[in-house]
Amino acid sequence: MSTSPPSSASGPTPWQDKLEEVCREAQILPPIFYIVSDRRGGRTAWSSRVTVQGKTLSARFWYDGKNLNNAKEDAAECAVNWLSVNTGSSNASTTTSTLSQIARSHRFQSNDAKSQLSDAAGPEAAGAPNSTIEASTSSPIDSIDDAALEQMLYGRGRTTQKGGLTEAQEAVLYRDGEIPPPESAEAVLAVGDAEAAELKADGQAGKHTQSLGHKWPLPQKPYPDGFNVKKRYHPVVEQITRLMMRDGKLASAHRNLAMTMNFLRMAPEPTFSPKFPLLPGTPPASHLSLNPILYLTVAIDSVAPLIRVKAIPGAGGGGRALDMPQPLTVRQRRRRAFTWILEAVEKKPSKGSGRTQFAHRLAEEIMAVVEGRSSVWEKRKLVHKQGTTARANVEKKVMIKKGISK
Repeated sequence: MSTSPPSSASGPTPWQDKLEEVCREAQILPPIFYIVSDRRGGRTAWSSRVTVQGKTLSARFWYDGKNLNNAKEDAAECAVNWLSVNTGSSNASTTTSTLSQIARSHRFQSNDAKSQLSDAAGPEAAGAPNSTIEASTSSPIDSIDDAALEQMLYGRGRTTQKGGLTEAQEAVLYRDGEIPPPESAEAVLAVGDAEAAELKADGQAGKHTQSLGHKWPLPQKPYPDGFNVKKRYHPVVEQITRLMMRDGKLASAHRNLAMTMNFLRMAPEPTFSPKFPLLPGTPPASHLSLNPILYLTVAIDSVAPLIRVKAIPGAGGGGRALDMPQPLTVRQRRRRAFTWILEAVEKKPSKGSGRTQFAHRLAEEIMAVVEGRSSVWEKRKLVHKQGTTARANVEKKVMIKKGISK
């Protein structure tokens, strides 16, 4: 590529000035020149590039720092040659006119209203100064109607009402927390409005304050044994939160469990393993992510041991301990299972940093339990195997000698 500009009758014109003149006459964005450096073979090499009409062109030469003055000239020559090839002519005037038509079709022309009106009116508007001239563009998008444009953009017509909720359905959803069928939504909304109007007319709204405006129903009196006013969570959530708590930081345990359930909610559906069956009546895998509390409960109760093996010292005779299987309650079973899960989580490598790493590992372990990939299943199997071996000791009468008190 020659870096010298071609000769003309009026004298040599640099390629850079020629390119800027073409872009200015075509009313498009001016060219943007920039130089890029790169390390090659232990030396810094330079390449020149120019952006014209949304296309980036690079010069064919690499510069070692001595001929940087010719970098823009080479890039400008590449751009002019590219415009000449696209317009089909090497003449500057033909290139400028053709490029103007391309720019006008893509709406790259300037916002000068006078030039737009003059281009749109043509020579016929010269003799009619009082006539009203409407500017028009030659863009092919203007010839497409709205229906065809929606078909091109969205693939089909927009159906805003099909499959959506009506205004009555939305009102009932916000008020009652349920979505009725669209046929009966108007009637349900009318009945609710009539009841509210009747309460207001009779002056009995104050008597029903305790049953209105609460997200969850109030507890019934008399309160059951062991009732706590702060008992607001699911029993499984309440128990495992206490097991996750460290140093009395209950809020941190709540936050970790909330993030864990969020990970379970966004996780793909698990793949059940036939070797490690879950609880009977477990819903399909596609339903577990919709209810993270159910996800946790199924995982914990499925891997929870039914018994524990207690070693009674001196009951086996000769100073030997006697292994005695004992049944566990529901809370004891869940405690053992979740303790095993936490031990497996502590052995997992950390992923990332911050508050989410523990919740992420716990969620992965819960999913591994459901899919049968967790080592917790082996602990459950070992406990049940020990219980099967020691079941012959259930009917034995254990005599425990009490030590002499001093």
